[in-house]
Amino acid sequence: MNNIPLIFDIQRTSFVDGQGIRTVVFFKGCPLECEWCHNPESQSPEKEILWYNDLCKNCRTCSDKCKNNAIRNDYEYKVNKTKCKVCGECVKACDYKALKMAGKEYEVESLVNVILKDKLYFDVSGGGVTFSGGEPLMFMEFLSDVCKELKEKDIDITLQTCGYFNFGEFEKHISPYINTIYFDLKIADDKLHLEYTNKSNKLILENLNKLFFPKKHKVIIRTPLIEGITNTSVNLNRIKEIINKYDYDDYEELLFNDSFIKKLENLGREK
Repeated sequence: MNNIPLIFDIQRTSFVDGQGIRTVVFFKGCPLECEWCHNPESQSPEKEILWYNDLCKNCRTCSDKCKNNAIRNDYEYKVNKTKCKVCGECVKACDYKALKMAGKEYEVESLVNVILKDKLYFDVSGGGVTFSGGEPLMFMEFLSDVCKELKEKDIDITLQTCGYFNFGEFEKHISPYINTIYFDLKIADDKLHLEYTNKSNKLILENLNKLFFPKKHKVIIRTPLIEGITNTSVNLNRIKEIINKYDYDDYEELLFNDSFIKKLENLGREK
């Protein structure tokens, strides 16, 4: 995987995903393909264009600027993906913000500087930065360079992960810098996990086990509650059986958010 990632969002002054006031950095790209993904624009590591039909005035300014004839004016979805080169000229041309680019490149120093803008808030509130996604551990070398600089500035670092990563590389590049890990454990049954996320959960369970032997970080385990998939008594009881052998710091069940359905429409994708 390319070690220069795309960032699809940076949320400043956040009060979730960690203690205190936080800056949350969302990496683009994930090894899982969860059917209910809250941020479907995070799944692909490539740039994508979102179209908000409720904001579009069909003024055709975007189509005039597109050199690839990729803008549709007579279809339900605005962008013809077979022609679109994701250059972003249509996004720049749209005065109504109906087109948005998902994915922006940052050099290590530029991302660090964005995060450090909120250092005063971190210091006052006991907050820090949270790296989320997508899956930030798809880009360990880049993330390690960012974390190293932030650690030198005494910034608290939290990581959110789906659990599907190379543990040896994690120990080498990331573990020395982070304080807290939010670890997703979605589905206990391997076959169901494969069906709904397109990946086995064997590596995820192995990595969860390795986080506790020895334990070096605060570990908070999370399960998103998806109707008929993850919120069944069978699944939740099995997850609790798995995690009860570990000295985890907290366990959270996250309420389902169906905003992903609208985002899929914005991306021109079907559920």
